Amino acid sequence: MTPKPPAFIVAFLCAVSSLNAAISVTGSTVGWNAVLYDDTDQNNTRGAADNVVGDANHPSFYTRFSDGEMGFRIRVAGGKNSGFDESAWVGVDLNYDGKIDLFVGAMGSSREVGIYHTGAGENISPSTTSVDTSKPYTTSNFATSFSFDAVSKSTDPMATDYNIEGANGKKATNYFVSFKVSFSELEKAVTSLGLPGVSLTKESPLRYLVAMGDDKRNSASPLVSLAPKTNGQNNNTGTTTTTPETWEESGALTSSYSSTGVVQVPEPSSAALLCLPLLLCWKRKRG
Repeated sequence: MTPKPPAFIVAFLCAVSSLNAAISVTGSTVGWNAVLYDDTDQNNTRGAADNVVGDANHPSFYTRFSDGEMGFRIRVAGGKNSGFDESAWVGVDLNYDGKIDLFVGAMGSSREVGIYHTGAGENISPSTTSVDTSKPYTTSNFATSFSFDAVSKSTDPMATDYNIEGANGKKATNYFVSFKVSFSELEKAVTSLGLPGVSLTKESPLRYLVAMGDDKRNSASPLVSLAPKTNGQNNNTGTTTTTPETWEESGALTSSYSSTGVVQVPEPSSAALLCLPLLLCWKRKRG
């Protein structure tokens, strides 16, 4: 009888294999990298699918790099039978200055996944940040690049709670919003920004911002604002609140991670900017 290889060798080979396989946006969280965060939620007045949730044992945000693709997964408080009709955004700070340089995102109603420019504002705080959906760097095939799946034993084998409550204090089945883009297209987008000394490799340190917004199809404007709403008003056309805090001051940016999920230490000149080590998913409010 042929002897079986040790378990640690099997685990290693499985890990290597997963790095070389195309990302399945419908697959389980196994192989995804949990991004550290702070479970302090912010005010949200819309539906559960716009309400990012998590706790110490259930990450709210994951990334994955595999086979030339970059994937993102966000846990939200609930969903609709009709699916996801909001938008999910991952902002990227490429040079640790507290300013969002570009967005990767998915818009459910518009059936669009892509890499997008920021709006014309400073993009350093909720009230100055927006996504310009009229000028995507590139878009991906929605059918194969997006998924909205209930959190379950199959999608999150390590989970012990599938119903983390959202802003309204009610428990409902949580959902994963998952999407992916071409890493080479992300590289091109970063290069086109012309930021001094900034290029993108899978080892490059990146800081993320996770936020939810309206879908552009639901607004006359191509700009998706990330400012908090009052009284459930539409992000793009309704009343918004103004906060003096920047993303840096509020702690809404993650620590520095490579595309492969490794925590990175920046150059000493930038280290002072990384004093906020945990992710605040800005638009989460638990009861």
